[in-house]
Amino acid sequence: MVKSSEKINLIYIAGTQYSGSTILGLISSLHSKIAYCGEVNRWQSVISSKGQRNKCICKKLLLQCPFWIEMLEGVDPFKQPVPQLGFFATSMLTSIQLKHIPHFYKAQTFKKSQPLIEIYGQNNYKFFKTFLDITEAQTGTRPNWLIDSSKNPCRLFWLIKSNLFNIKVVHIVKNPCAYVYSTLKRQAHKKFAGKRLYLTIRKSLGWMLKNNLFSLVADRHLEPSNYILIKYEDMAANPKECFKKVFKAIGCEFKEEFVTNFRNSIRHTIGGSYSRFETRPIELDEVWHKFLPKGNQRITQVITAGYRRRYGY
Repeated sequence: MVKSSEKINLIYIAGTQYSGSTILGLISSLHSKIAYCGEVNRWQSVISSKGQRNKCICKKLLLQCPFWIEMLEGVDPFKQPVPQLGFFATSMLTSIQLKHIPHFYKAQTFKKSQPLIEIYGQNNYKFFKTFLDITEAQTGTRPNWLIDSSKNPCRLFWLIKSNLFNIKVVHIVKNPCAYVYSTLKRQAHKKFAGKRLYLTIRKSLGWMLKNNLFSLVADRHLEPSNYILIKYEDMAANPKECFKKVFKAIGCEFKEEFVTNFRNSIRHTIGGSYSRFETRPIELDEVWHKFLPKGNQRITQVITAGYRRRYGY
């Protein structure tokens, strides 16, 4: 049993892909008391693929980055007991994860999984503690908070129920049409040309399900003060006001230069969007109005109607 004073403070970024979580992590981690780990649930798959397609923000391949080499020496997930770090290895909801969703609704239903939750929590605790130790050794400062942008509701639920972390959730939501366009434009090559309708329906349902599950976890398993809801559009259009809200909820001082200088600091993170390598400032991207076909927009709006209103769309 970990004492309350030994619990790790964790900021968990919730939401879908392409919703601004990378920018959120980069700006937040400019504070000396906050460090950004990236998508921790991908660490095990990065190792199994030998890190050939995964770059750290320092622009080295992940397993050629001195920071992550030291991390692997300190915590090899393949040597940990099952369930290992990669148990919820994707932001998508697979059949392995879907069977855990009923646990979100009733407090008693997850008790059968509690032994697995405790092991999973300990494995993650070891990862985060090692990250803190290496960061302190390299920078001379030990962060008070770590950011995990894994964006998986089942992972979040298990971390909460492991009782090893003080968790604040920052739930970032993007207009569902903008989200669908973001995913479609990355699959614009010919083999997906005939699947645009299918992908629109699938991604719209995914937007609805994932955001609903994060809201459900927040409503039933978090104190209101530990849940912050922000919209991508607000963050992009007025980042200073948005981050004042986030930093206030975390209990850290916000400085306006965080928004303008977030590209200039070296961090060591797993995964994230390619925006982590860009140099441009935050910009509100709403080209979906022009380039997402009207028919696809209507389909997305119909599928997500009830949940859009909940999030202010």
